[in-house]
Amino acid sequence: MNESLEQVRAALRESSEALARRDSPRRTPKQRDDDLEEAWRAHRHAASILDTLQSEARSDHALVEAIAPLQYDVTDLGILLSEIRFNEPSERLPRLWQAEG
Repeated sequence: MNESLEQVRAALRESSEALARRDSPRRTPKQRDDDLEEAWRAHRHAASILDTLQSEARSDHALVEAIAPLQYDVTDLGILLSEIRFNEPSERLPRLWQAEG
């Protein structure tokens, strides 16, 4: 379980780093598109792991407590990525997962 939680955290970091690179003014449009795709891949990976954990957590309250904050972060990331993809302004920044350092 701990390894799976760390994989989710790593995927969230990977997605956050890809988005940070995307915001660099030195990136070409192609690189920015690639960064966004990388962020989406990392997000899908985190969501997949969480789905698996959630199916195992139905009777394990400790696991539910452990994955709840990560579910929030993955959902929040999905919203942010959708806002970027559909070019919608976001007034919800800064995100909690970006502030984690």
